[in-house]
Amino acid sequence: MSVPVQIVSPQANKPCIGFVQDSVIGSWLLTRDDTVVPRSLAFALIASIRHTRQDLPSKDHYTGKEIFSVLLPPELHYRNKRTGVVIEHGFLVSGMLCKVTLGATSGGIVHSMYHSFGPTRTANFLSDTQRLVNRWLLHRGFSIKLSDCEPLDTTRDEVALAVRLAQQKVTKIMQTTQPLSAKHPNILTSQRIEETLSEIANRVLTNVGKVVHASLNEKTNSLYQAVLCASKGNLINVAQLVGCIGQTSVEGRRILICDPQEQFGQGDTLGKCGFVSSSYFSGLSHTEFFFHTMAGREGLIDTAVKTANTGYLQRRLMKAMETLTVAYDRTVRNANQNILQFQYGADDFDATYVLRQTLPCLTTSLSELENNFEPGGEWQMFKDVLLGFRERKWRFLLSESDTFVYCPGSVEDIYMMFQARSKMYKLAESDCLSSAECLARVNKLCEGCCVAPWSYRACYAVLLRWNLRYEAVRTFPTHVFDDMLAEITRRTHYALVAPGEAVGALSAQSISEPLTQLTLNTCGT
Repeated sequence: MSVPVQIVSPQANKPCIGFVQDSVIGSWLLTRDDTVVPRSLAFALIASIRHTRQDLPSKDHYTGKEIFSVLLPPELHYRNKRTGVVIEHGFLVSGMLCKVTLGATSGGIVHSMYHSFGPTRTANFLSDTQRLVNRWLLHRGFSIKLSDCEPLDTTRDEVALAVRLAQQKVTKIMQTTQPLSAKHPNILTSQRIEETLSEIANRVLTNVGKVVHASLNEKTNSLYQAVLCASKGNLINVAQLVGCIGQTSVEGRRILICDPQEQFGQGDTLGKCGFVSSSYFSGLSHTEFFFHTMAGREGLIDTAVKTANTGYLQRRLMKAMETLTVAYDRTVRNANQNILQFQYGADDFDATYVLRQTLPCLTTSLSELENNFEPGGEWQMFKDVLLGFRERKWRFLLSESDTFVYCPGSVEDIYMMFQARSKMYKLAESDCLSSAECLARVNKLCEGCCVAPWSYRACYAVLLRWNLRYEAVRTFPTHVFDDMLAEITRRTHYALVAPGEAVGALSAQSISEPLTQLTLNTCGT
């Protein structure tokens, strides 16, 4: 199979290939605002890649963003509000690249490039970025040392205080509830008391994580840097390394055993139920180590038992659905030509080319929306479509708080690309669209792309009318606007599922693969 074609998986509408670990931390360090690369090193880095796309200006020093921008296509326009990454005309303007933008995530750079430039250029970007970033990391260096895990004296004191306060709270609750539980066993059950105590014990690690997070230095602590860019680990791992490990759970509950006085103090109500107050850096006592291995053994047993079950589940799903394919009349049929679905997925779109796209207009009042549209025909048309879609959301029992839809292509990315192109032209009045012309063209686009009005494609009409409203495109030259509509039409038709697609096998593997992966991941708990 061709690997570039498999970069984006239909299972979750996102890439299954992305940057991890060294490539992520290297990109994060390279694109920091204070990174400066001398001329000699800059050309050595560029010499390591095979598909140079942009030239560097002649000067003695370059920023890390300028070096990374060499890898990006000049036509790329990308914006991520969560991380603050902005790319315009293939140049990284702001933001630091991390796992969210470079990893196998929906809406990342890899995902955007795949839909905008195709699998081949995306594969070249993946290969070249790893070559350049690994060469840069070889020069810059990155290692996590033991001192990165050593807590400050103030951090130790604050962690000890958090554990002590939780211990006092648990002791007070037990002293208060035990006599009441004996008098009113039906009202104050032991299960309810245990749930309260477990909540207090589990909250300790959250509080310790906040203390540790505030004590680490982003510029000097390599462990913290790896967590910030999501290269490896998370803040809970750091809290357990530096602060305390927290409550150990077996079968979802605290460990309830007898209380030998020679092992636990008289008031140690947390420790005897599996709470580990030590950190991995300081080391565990023999009783804490015993409790800790109990949870590890449970994870090993779960992995051994469930692996066989999930493997058999995949086999059963495959045997049940292996003959399901899409016919030329767009129906889904089995080997006996029985119809199982009249429209594949209710919208006929291949999940590989479907993206999760935000629509803030779904939760905005009509009076606020009216200010974004030209009065008259355009606003009335959008209002009717939006009200109809909101009614369908209620019929399909979708959450009212959902502000996203799943539609082919990224309309926002296409809009940004053609918006940048429109700024290259000096507009005359004759070149601009009128509101009536804009509405007529958008109506024609929606009729061609949304052929089944009572299916899920209605959400696509809302998405198109919102992004292509006259207030947003009034500065576009007519030919640029027409090119944008043609690109949207092309991507929509390209996203239609191909006749003969083995959708049964795809569905079976899409269900069983994450189940197997989740089972295998329990081995590390």
